[in-house]
Parts: sequence; C-alpha cells; structure tokens
Amino acid sequence: MKRITKTIVIEIILLSSLNAFTFEHNILTDQRNIQFPFQEFKINFNTQTRDSQLSDQCKYVWQNEIWQNNECRNKIYDEVGNNIETIDTIWENENWQNFAKTTYIYDESNNWIQRVHLLWNNESWNNISRYTNIFDDNGNRIESLLETWIDNSWVYLANIVLIYDLNNNLIEVISQTWMNNHWENSYQVIFTFDEFENVTEYCSYNWQNNEWISNWRMLFSYENQILHESKYQLWINDEWLNSLRWKTIYDDNEIIIEYLYEQWSDESWENYSLETYEYDENGNIIYVLMQNWENEDWENHLQDFSIYDENNNKVDLLRQEFSSGFWLNETKFIYNYEEISFIDKEFLTEIPSNFQLSNYPNPFNPTTTISFQIDNKAENVKIDIFNSKGQKVRTFGKEDLKIGIHSITWDGKDNIGKEVNSGVYLYRLSVDNTTKLSKKCLLLK
Repeated sequence: MKRITKTIVIEIILLSSLNAFTFEHNILTDQRNIQFPFQEFKINFNTQTRDSQLSDQCKYVWQNEIWQNNECRNKIYDEVGNNIETIDTIWENENWQNFAKTTYIYDESNNWIQRVHLLWNNESWNNISRYTNIFDDNGNRIESLLETWIDNSWVYLANIVLIYDLNNNLIEVISQTWMNNHWENSYQVIFTFDEFENVTEYCSYNWQNNEWISNWRMLFSYENQILHESKYQLWINDEWLNSLRWKTIYDDNEIIIEYLYEQWSDESWENYSLETYEYDENGNIIYVLMQNWENEDWENHLQDFSIYDENNNKVDLLRQEFSSGFWLNETKFIYNYEEISFIDKEFLTEIPSNFQLSNYPNPFNPTTTISFQIDNKAENVKIDIFNSKGQKVRTFGKEDLKIGIHSITWDGKDNIGKEVNSGVYLYRLSVDNTTKLSKKCLLLK
C-alpha cells in the first residue's frame, strides 16, 4: 500500500440524517475505508485470492469463558465471481435467525447497477433501501440514486452525481436530497490531484442559502509518491482549523508498519493512538497492536492475531482487549472460502444443431420451466442440472418424444428432494446419449 492512485473506486453511502458518507479506496491491491466525520482510520486488506472466494464469515464473542455464536454473513456469487447476494444472520434463542439481506444486479461489464437492502421481519424479507447506478463507457460510476421503501413503493431519498476528468480521475461529487417533490443540493466534494495523479486534497461543502459553504477537507502529503501524512481540517469562523492527523510509517521495503494518529489541541499536535503491524513471509498482516496515548505514555488497548491458509486467505482473526494488566479474549472471526470453479466454458459450448433450449423465469424462485425443442424423434431425452462446481444435483428423463417443443419444471430441489442453495446452475440437454445444448440459470431465494 503506497499511494492513492488514479484508479480510485469511490462508494458513497449517504446517511441522510447525518449527512455523512464513506469513501472506499482501492489502493493498489489493498483496500482502506475512511469514514467521516472521523471515527477511525481502518485498513481492510484483501482477504481472498483469485483461486478462491469468501463464502461466509462468522463472528464469535467471548462470554463465560467460551466462544459464543454472534453473527454470520454468507455470500453467493454468479458464474463470473460477482457477489449477487449477501445474507446476514444473528444468533438468537439458540438458533441462527435471518437479519439482513443484500442483493446485487450487474451489467454486461460486471458493474453493479442495482443493490437492494432488505431486513427480515414477520417471517419474510422486507425492502429497506435501493441503490441504482449508472456507468459511463469507461466504467466510471456517474450517478447513484438512493431510494427507500415506504408504503409498498420506492421513494426517492438522494441522488449523487460523480464527475471525472479526461484521465478518469474523480474530481467532483454532488449529492442532492429529494424534498417537496424536487431535488435540493445537499453536499459537494471537490478533489484535487498533483502531476502524478495522486489525490492531494478533497474538500466538502454544504449547501446553505443557495451557495456552497466549506465544511471540512482532507489534505494528503507524499514523499516519492508514497503517502506519508493525512490531515483532517474543519472550516470554522471563515478559516481552516486543524482537527486530526495521521502519519504512515514504512519500513525499508515501503511496507506500512505503523499508523500514528494525532489530534489538534492547544495549538499543537498531540498523540492520540498508534497501530503497529507485523507480517508473515507472504506479506500478510498477522499481528496488529492498537495503543492509546494516556498519561504521557502508550497504553495497550487491542491486539489482533490473524491466520492464513496456503492460498493466503485469512481464515481466523482473534481480537483481544487489554484490561487490568491482562489480555482478554473479546471477539473472533472465522472465514470460509470455496474454490473458484465456476462452470467450465466447455460445459457451455453449444453443439451446432437445430435443437433449442431455454428456461423461464430466469432468475427464478422457487420454480422454473425448462423448454427444449428436438428436430428428430428421440427414444431417450435427459435434462441434467449441475451446480457451479460441476456436481450433478438433478436429472429429468423422458422417453419416446416426438419432434417439437417439450418442457419440464424444476422446483429447485436435488434428486433426493432437498432444496438447493441460491446460485448459478447449468442445465444440459442430452438426446439419445449425446449432449446437444447447455444453458445457465440463476436461483435467487
């Protein structure tokens, strides 16, 4: 993690009551989340490789000297690796209970064009909010519409417009709020870059009395194009006043080993907190120590221990809290992965013929009708259904079929009557022991 590059990926989450938002920066191969108003500066390093994808992650809390279930998140992907559904569950009454769900829809370029948040209530999923994105030809998000679900319909809440320069650098963000049946300006963010296309400043403005008024800004300082200092300032009484600052400390190989956080007090910078990092031989963070500045010294606060598998996927994270001179267990995270073994392209190769194959609806829940047309009388016709790992889950067979259109209905169950999971499935038509066509369908629950 060296510098903020021009390939900044920004996700703006508008919290209408707080007028706050989150920037998610894709910094080289790692990711960092910065949230303002300033709470903490948190690094979220990539936890999976190209050969695997995170399928679920569960959080446990330490209570009564044992680890107790707390919450879990399960992810479902399509055939190209896009996260199409995330389900959050919480542990209540000795059982896992549904809590929240997020669904995604992507365009042909794998940009997510719609995201819907739902909450579990009264034994069903209920709409909460919906984001709809528009992208330009360069894959830049240029508009995001946020809606909320009220009285069984989607109602406008906010609209965000993103403007880029000729180098695809994000230079301006304008957020508007839907009020009294029209859009009203809410806030604006202006980005500034240096000659190397590093972000040097972004400044936030609020819309007041029909003009943009300065609110806060971030300043970034680089050495040899490596980010070394970030500063957060507030606009008060017509001038910029220091508020918070953090410094990034690197080793000789330009690997981050410390983050020093400082706050402005009595016209000088004072220590606030310190994070120290240790890595394994593969560059994975295996230890983080978090300390707070108290009584003119660094006092232990939290520490994290991480374990990785042979593919450098984080599989375990243990967090401990320092209390009364001892490190005590606090929380633990377990991450599970599945191999990326999506349906092989050979599986999807269509053999030239006059046969036809399709299903409707697609996506579907809970049933879909698979229709096929054969050009010759057939003694034996099969429809085999496979999951994304290539495992056969269901077989339908028909005999002595005449020329024409035929169909079967799949109820989303396997050969023993068990409901299969949400995800992408392949269905394959075979006629007289010869494969004719293969197609894909998507089950969403």
